[in-house]
Amino acid sequence: MIDLGDVRLWFDVSGPSVIPEADRVTERPSLVAVHGGPGSDHINMKAGLAPLADHVQIIYFDQRGHGRPATCGGSATRSDWSSQ
Repeated sequence: MIDLGDVRLWFDVSGPSVIPEADRVTERPSLVAVHGGPGSDHINMKAGLAPLADHVQIIYFDQRGHGRPATCGGSATRSDWSSQ
């Protein structure tokens, strides 16, 4: 989780960003997975995308007001969903 002022964003990562190979380190590409919505979070995508973690680093991102960062308690306003 990352706090940006009064905004709390949740993310999860599967797979390493670098792989040690003999005498060097190889960077792998990253895939940012953003869920649909409204009202969902990244957890429903994890099983389907998990096989890709053998090839890329997957960064699962919960949009503002969704999933674990949600703090609006069911009555969201426009300011809960956007920056000011």
